[in-house]
Amino acid sequence: YNHYASRNQIGMAYLDGKTPCAIVERGTYGKMVVEAFCLRNGRLERLWHFDNEFLPRRFRGQGDHAMLCCDVDGDGCDEVLIGSLTLDHDGTILWCNGRGHSDAHYYGDIDPNRPGMELFFVYEMRQPAGGGLLLTDPVTGEDIWKLPVPTRHVHGAGMCTDIEPAYPGLELYGQEVDQSAGINRNMTHPASDNRWFYTADGTLVSAYTNCTYRFGHGCASIWWDADLQREILMRFPYDHEGARVGPAFKGGGMALDLYGDWREEVLAGSPGELRIYTTDIPAMDRRVTLMRDKSYRSRIVMETSGYAQRPILEYVPSAVSPNVSLRLDRLGRNLRLDVTAPVDRPLKGTLSLDKMPDKWSVAFKSAQIDLKPGERWTKTMPINRPPCPKGRYDFTVTLTRPDAPALVVRQPQIF
Repeated sequence: YNHYASRNQIGMAYLDGKTPCAIVERGTYGKMVVEAFCLRNGRLERLWHFDNEFLPRRFRGQGDHAMLCCDVDGDGCDEVLIGSLTLDHDGTILWCNGRGHSDAHYYGDIDPNRPGMELFFVYEMRQPAGGGLLLTDPVTGEDIWKLPVPTRHVHGAGMCTDIEPAYPGLELYGQEVDQSAGINRNMTHPASDNRWFYTADGTLVSAYTNCTYRFGHGCASIWWDADLQREILMRFPYDHEGARVGPAFKGGGMALDLYGDWREEVLAGSPGELRIYTTDIPAMDRRVTLMRDKSYRSRIVMETSGYAQRPILEYVPSAVSPNVSLRLDRLGRNLRLDVTAPVDRPLKGTLSLDKMPDKWSVAFKSAQIDLKPGERWTKTMPINRPPCPKGRYDFTVTLTRPDAPALVVRQPQIF
């Protein structure tokens, strides 16, 4: 077999619900072999072997560039998600949708208003009937919603992350390559104007040239500031459609919750050194380290092989906890405040803007918040400020609650 069958990946699964097992895979675009091993009495024992060579054609070439190991069917034992095909904990096929090779797939609670987990695909393989972007039920493999137009090659890791408080759950994005242009001198595919930005329930927010930003082939994101949305990470972190909130990072690497405060650090490598960047913004609240989440941890394990894809969680922080967000647009002309109630309980309190930079002002001091479960309050207002701001400016907004600790967001905006 040629190099297409020689892509090697490794993961870790609890196939019996308690014992860590090594999962090794070879192949992506055709023949695929997966084996499971565990260490027993000092010896490495093979538990099962999967090979698609003599299976029907629809089971060939169903691999991804990454592998996930999660308990998708709730039986207490991990399944192995290798792309368009999911193996049960015993190595048998749980389901296969036959769509072929996906460039990326994301497992977690993508839509908090739908029971259970979801699985999002970004498909490199041609999808003549639509589905180049696809949200799937990970238990059955059935489609929940799909991109309705045909695609030839939706490329890269796409995006599956919560960057916008206006929409419940995670936002989803993908972009098709311009196949007529071939591969450029940097060995990458030039991007086309075929790009789509969706909410978790399949509502199309923007498409084609109406997409307000080109996320490129993939969109890195990071929990960096005080609120419960992630920030877009491209050399430095910044809010979606907003200003920067952190410094520029030197070198490339990965982001993960390394120090355990639920925000993520950046591990960056550059010639002769390894750097770790961490936020200096106090968190709005306290929560369990992200590495305790099985889906998140499984993705971090997979960062050691395969393509980098940003980890997501088996819960949506902004859906299970009160959220306060402050952001400026990229030019610093408007300030936007968002408050969202968790999906299972109301939220009441007084929202106040407590601190602004010198010589900056807005026509807002405070507001009474009274939200039903899952509701959102938002306000956008123009800012009076000095011309051509440069540097870092700090803002503080507080939600004082009658029956719980206040939520304090100390948010820098960098121009």
